[in-house]
Amino acid sequence: MTGVRGEHKTPGEFRISQNWIGGSMPSKAVYVPPPHTEIAELLTDFEKFINKNCNFALSIRINTSIFRWKWKNWKITYSIIYTK
Repeated sequence: MTGVRGEHKTPGEFRISQNWIGGSMPSKAVYVPPPHTEIAELLTDFEKFINKNCNFALSIRINTSIFRWKWKNWKITYSIIYTK
């Protein structure tokens, strides 16, 4: 992806560093997602959960809280809605 907003954010790849929402550092952030070292395990747990449950609202909330990418986390959330 070149010439688009976020092209330097490694689109489609899991993040390899801590990120946060709001504030200038994690201690002042509105939300700090789990560390990048926990993403693989969290996604495994999420997959098990979504295959056993049909609670779309909760599935969306869990997915967005993992926040596995540096950029555009919401796109995967919409794909979950439209594939169920």
